[in-house]
Amino acid sequence: MHQRPQHLTLPRGFDDVLPEITAIRRRLQNEWLDLCGSHGYQAVTLPPVGFAPTFTDSHHAGENRTYEFDDRKGRRLALASDSLPAALRLATVRDLPRQRISYAAPVFRYERRPRRHFHHLGLLDLTESLATDEDRSTARQIQVLAEFVAPKVAATFMIADPGTWLTAMAVPSTDLLNVLRRVRPAERPAIAADIDGEGILVRLAERLVDDPSANNVESWTDLPDSVRRRIVRAHALAEAAESAGATATVDLSSLHASEFHDAPSFTIRPADEERLLGDGGDYSAFARRFLRRPVRANAAMVGLERLGDLVERAAQAAADVMVLSLDPSTVRTADELSRAARSAGLAVWTDSLNQPMAAHLRDAHRLGIQNVIALGTRDAAATIFRIRDKDGVLHDVPRDQVIPWLLSARSHRSD
Repeated sequence: MHQRPQHLTLPRGFDDVLPEITAIRRRLQNEWLDLCGSHGYQAVTLPPVGFAPTFTDSHHAGENRTYEFDDRKGRRLALASDSLPAALRLATVRDLPRQRISYAAPVFRYERRPRRHFHHLGLLDLTESLATDEDRSTARQIQVLAEFVAPKVAATFMIADPGTWLTAMAVPSTDLLNVLRRVRPAERPAIAADIDGEGILVRLAERLVDDPSANNVESWTDLPDSVRRRIVRAHALAEAAESAGATATVDLSSLHASEFHDAPSFTIRPADEERLLGDGGDYSAFARRFLRRPVRANAAMVGLERLGDLVERAAQAAADVMVLSLDPSTVRTADELSRAARSAGLAVWTDSLNQPMAAHLRDAHRLGIQNVIALGTRDAAATIFRIRDKDGVLHDVPRDQVIPWLLSARSHRSD
């Protein structure tokens, strides 16, 4: 069996992106940045490389999953293994007391999943004011993501809040929270009973085993108001997602990524799938460790490739029309027609007759080009052009109506 030479292959986990998939991802990225801009988020570009500590200090993505290497000065560099530390680092360059940024960031992460190079479509709210209401930032980001995701795929926003657990502890402890995160909800009451002297954490853990959504929190009179208020806040965030057209639930038993969150967080899960589509929430605790100063940070992201896998995919045509010059005398006419078509927003594939006509038509079919205009010697001064559509039907179109005809044909295809 013939084996392709290594320089013509890619490492495992990296893929070539073909035209139809590239078109989807470009469209999604542009829609994302435009939508974020309408909510006041300024688009930035994050570099794919940084110093290794950016992605390894205080960050779980750095646990043997970064691509690291030395530069010529012996400094340890790494490909970006997560967008949040890269965005936080960039935000410090701007040196603004309050900012909102959006991005489409490349991410390289060595892991067992099939994809090791992907992109995060992300948001970051960063402020020096610790008095800022973090729920308002999270609600805004949930609404942005819901507006973006809900029209494209069926997915559920699941709202959680590790801060509810911290509020219930006699002495708030992220170490204890981490212990609880690593066990099943049914095991948490016993662990809480060994540590929590006042019993509030035990009652919360017991309640959430049977009712993780806490829909009837008013009946939870055995818990203090401070805990119940946090539960109400979580439901308000679910309403923010629903107001933007998404499906939302509350699951306070979830401690997803609680090593980052000590306040409301959320995940986005496509219907009938286990893998996440995106997540976000309050990352202030991580941001303070990372930046080494008091800040409040809220962030969210959607996986561009994950979303692209889920949206409806259509074949991407190389052009709207193929314009063929059958004779050197028609090259100028073909160029004029092509320029006019491109000015009108059409994509044009120009060529000259360098193989049998049937071969050009086969090329057009394979490339998804719907219409072909072949210009012969008589067409340089003709008032009527003949257009062949994908079914082989010939249409005689007045010369000054060719562009509107092509635009109309494209419009009907997209309907």
